[in-house]
Amino acid sequence: MELSDRLKQIRTERGLTQKQIADIIGIYLQSYRKYELGERTPGKKSLENISKALNVPVGYLVGEVENNDEVLLIELFRNLSDSEKVKLLNKLKNNTL
Repeated sequence: MELSDRLKQIRTERGLTQKQIADIIGIYLQSYRKYELGERTPGKKSLENISKALNVPVGYLVGEVENNDEVLLIELFRNLSDSEKVKLLNKLKNNTL
């Protein structure tokens, strides 16, 4: 799946409009539309901003991570409190899950 397809898919899954994403990341609507149409590729900073706005890793947007389970794990991890993250990481390190 291409970056443009992923952007549209994730945005619509989140129930957001192109305008909302453009406003969140601080770019013109027309620029964002071009990303989804595949007419323009976002730069590193824009990719990072889009990633944060859509709550997915940059690697997923650019196709480095194909597995939705990996994305789900990352999203779940991001939603944990700091203390929950520490506990989970300690359990993973000690193989005590």
